[in-house]
Amino acid sequence: MAELPPDPTTLGMPSEAVVAVPTAGQLLYRIILDEKPAIQDLLSNHDKHNRQMGREPWLFDNGLSMLADAGQAAEM
Repeated sequence: MAELPPDPTTLGMPSEAVVAVPTAGQLLYRIILDEKPAIQDLLSNHDKHNRQMGREPWLFDNGLSMLADAGQAAEM
């Protein structure tokens, strides 16, 4: 069985890189503003030109928050 996630150096990346691997059948939830999703709902803060984190690492601006189950999303 392959190591998950793969070691970044095996992919020609630096050892400090992070590799994300999607799983089969995983369902994630995203909080949106309206009942019908829009492209804007699926953009990172970087893509929306909306820096909220100040001096936090660049990855925080480029990422997208997702939740593991509908209950978590409903609570928020």
